[in-house]
Amino acid sequence: MLAVLALAAMVTMPSAERHAYYEEPEQNTLHDCRSTPEPYGECRLPPDLTAQDVEARLAGNDTAWWRDGDQFVVVARRDTDQAFLCCAARGPMDHVEGNLWAMRLRIVDLDRATIDVSVRPGSGKTWEVYRGPGAPAGLAAANALQGNVHVQTIQSRFLDAPRDVAVYTPPGFDPAKTYPVVYLADGDLRLDTPFQIEPLILKGELPPMVLVELWSGQSKSDHDLRAQEYLEGWPNGGGYFLKHESFLLNEVMPYVERNFGASTDPRDRIVTGFSSGGAWAISMGLRHPGLFPNVIAQSLVWRGVEKDLDTAGATRFFLTAGTLEPVFYDETLRFADRARASGHDVKLATTVSGHTLTIFQPMLVEGLKWFFANRKN
Repeated sequence: MLAVLALAAMVTMPSAERHAYYEEPEQNTLHDCRSTPEPYGECRLPPDLTAQDVEARLAGNDTAWWRDGDQFVVVARRDTDQAFLCCAARGPMDHVEGNLWAMRLRIVDLDRATIDVSVRPGSGKTWEVYRGPGAPAGLAAANALQGNVHVQTIQSRFLDAPRDVAVYTPPGFDPAKTYPVVYLADGDLRLDTPFQIEPLILKGELPPMVLVELWSGQSKSDHDLRAQEYLEGWPNGGGYFLKHESFLLNEVMPYVERNFGASTDPRDRIVTGFSSGGAWAISMGLRHPGLFPNVIAQSLVWRGVEKDLDTAGATRFFLTAGTLEPVFYDETLRFADRARASGHDVKLATTVSGHTLTIFQPMLVEGLKWFFANRKN
């Protein structure tokens, strides 16, 4: 009876979340290590830890991690029916004993890895990050902005509901001047981006610019509005891709150009996104090369973007993907090859990382630096 009560008291994760993010591809790409070496990425090994080992490593904490040669080990204490590791590596952890869990991963090129560690269900503790000596540096965020963020709700005549847009203007903003402008998908997930970009502007590593953060559509149980808006050709898309495109071209762009000094020169425009948002950024660049000749796209997985590759004007792509997200990694490299073969200018930057904002933001900065250092006149 006590065992039944104890099991009933455990925390469980909604089955849809478990399936989508931790148990099934393409988010969970973990597999057991084989006898032959992995060419890239990660694989899981038996934890080879006793309960006493785990307790010693935890030292009273809920989560601990460490590097062991080419292996990365995470242990946790969770009262749950199954603990899951997130987010550079995603998958179910091994049960050690009682409420103790562990995962041991062998990671190729661990010196270059960026791994954020969060065990789900969470304990309320903020995420921690391992960065190898050869990994991209983390971004130093400003505590307070010298520039400004303006949040505007646009009563769109194209979308089915009002939509928020956040516009960042840099320190010393002069409404009589124009500035390079970056249009970002998934703006509601990028609220800290101005805090990470501004220190680089103040140090002269990036020019003063306007950031336009576009909120994604709010999905409901019966349809994925984000996918419908971002992925051209999404099954049963309901025309939402074209509606969102019209929202950007006919409402957002005129608004920020009129009120916030966003440049109307296509050479000063960059459109960017990650995952489905990255596919959207590519679609905008290929469908409207005269408006968006500069694209930063991260971690692609949607082949519908390729239909305009051979007919669009030349587009400059900065593409990124991590070896710990194999499905996205493979598709990004494949798209890079196709885009080059079609005559587009492609810069590919790969990392040892996963499908996570922890790496998306630093690589966005790398893309911005590359575009402005190689700006076409």
